[in-house]
Amino acid sequence: MRRPIVSPTRPGKTPIVGDESKDLEHINRAVLERIVAAKLTQGCSNATVNRTMALVRAILRKCANEWEWLDRSPSARMLKESRRRIRFLTREEAQTLLAELPEHLAAMATFSLATGLRRANVTGLQWTQVDVVRRLAWIHPDQAKARRRSQYRSTRRP
Repeated sequence: MRRPIVSPTRPGKTPIVGDESKDLEHINRAVLERIVAAKLTQGCSNATVNRTMALVRAILRKCANEWEWLDRSPSARMLKESRRRIRFLTREEAQTLLAELPEHLAAMATFSLATGLRRANVTGLQWTQVDVVRRLAWIHPDQAKARRRSQYRSTRRP
C-alpha cells in the first residue's frame, strides 16, 4: 500500500529540500544527501545537520519497521562532529557574567562554575546531596547523564 507523507498545505507531499516534494516511497539516499548539502549551504553546523538527519532517520525507520509503509529505510550518513569542548570561560568573563545576573541566578551560576555541574543537576539538587562543611555535592545515578553516581568538590569562588 502506498503511503504518502502528509502535509496540511499540500496533501500527500511535503517539502524536503527547498520547493522539492517527494512521496515517501521516493525518498532515497540521494534525497537525504541533498538535505545534508542544503543544510550545509544554509550555514548550519555539522551538529545541526546531524540533529535534522537523526529526526529524518527516525521517521523513516518508523515508516519501515513499525508502520510497514516502506520495505526498508534508506541509510543516511552522519557528519563528523567535534568531540572536544570548544572553550572555557575566562575568570574575567565569569566575573562579568556574575555581575550582570540577578542575585538569585548569580548564586546558582557561581555554584555551577565552582562545581562544573550541569544546569539540570544544579536545579535538581536537594540539601541531602550537599555537604556545606566539606564543600561537596553528589549526584545520584538516576540524575546523572552517564547514569553513574558523581561527587563534586567546590573550588574557590570565580
